[in-house]
Order: sequence, then structure tokens, then C-alpha cells
Amino acid sequence: MKTKTILITAGLALAGIALIGYKKVTDLQATFDKMKLYPVGVRNIKIGWLQTKLDIDVAFKNPTNMDFAVNGVIATLRRIYVSYKGKTLGVAEVNIDSISIPAYQTLVIKNLTVIASNPDLLQNALSLTEISISDLQITAVVDVMGNEFTLTQ
Repeated sequence: MKTKTILITAGLALAGIALIGYKKVTDLQATFDKMKLYPVGVRNIKIGWLQTKLDIDVAFKNPTNMDFAVNGVIATLRRIYVSYKGKTLGVAEVNIDSISIPAYQTLVIKNLTVIASNPDLLQNALSLTEISISDLQITAVVDVMGNEFTLTQ
């Protein structure tokens, strides 16, 4: 009889933890969907033979009344794509596994190294001559418990 009670209690506890985890992921996803992101700085442009590297600062703004806090168990920021007029210029592989953005606050992630292949840059060279930081579009890819979600500026 004791074993049966222990098994039932353990099963109910696991079901409760799973339900709480699902609710948390759903709330985080809703907050993430409303989040705004934009570039705030570009520097250290290094042009090489095959690729160009640059450092970019990206701001994540949480316009909701819910705090957004995740760790690597729930979510990981995987990549940041930098685009201009719909064409990807480069990507930063970031793998940040701990993010905390309080309600109505902004988090700036600095010095993300974006790597762009020079053939892609050459295709866009004419349109990039008068580019400003406000012309860049940012897309973030977040892995949430094995599923990738994108947040586009």
C-alpha cells in the first residue's frame, strides 16, 4: 500500500511540474513574441580576403508587464542575423544561455561578432555605400526546449 501511495504522489508531482513548466514556456513565448530588437552600435570592422567581421550591439526591449528571464535549460539565444533590404549580410553565433529582461526594460548585448562572407557583401556593395545603422534589420533565433523561434525587428 505504501508503494502505491508513493508512486501516485510521485506521478502527481511530476504532472504538476510538467504543467508549471508548460505554463512558464507559454508565458515566455508570449513575452518573446512582443519583444522589440534593434541595432544600437557597429564598430571594429575587419575586412579579410574571404570574410568581413564586425562587432554589433543589439538591444532587446521588453514592452510587456512580465519579466523575461530564461536560462539554458529553458531557452538559449543561438544566432543573430544582420540584414539590409531583406538580404542577409552576416550572422553572429552567440549561444547565450542566460537572459534576463525586466518588464518595460531594455537589455543591450554588446560586442556580438558578425561574420559576413565577402561575396555576399560585394553583391550589396552599391546599396551599402550610404547605409546607416537604422537601415539594418536584426533577426534573433532562440532555441526553446528544442524548438527554434525567430524574433525579427
